[in-house]
Amino acid sequence: MSPRSGGGSTTTAGIIFAEPLVEGLRRAGRNLTVDTLVKAMETLNGWQGIGMPLTFTATERQGGKHVFLPR
Repeated sequence: MSPRSGGGSTTTAGIIFAEPLVEGLRRAGRNLTVDTLVKAMETLNGWQGIGMPLTFTATERQGGKHVFLPR
């Protein structure tokens, strides 16, 4: 994002952090509970939005193992 668009590294980081949650909420469906959200997040296997690929499992909750350095 360019400075003209009102975005910067903080905006980009916010989108990168929020995007997987939004995808998990979408996959969880209308009957949202903690359990349905967790199960939906566990279907993110190599899922990639604008950030690095993410994978969530029953034993891996970190998501990504990459570093992104914007310029």
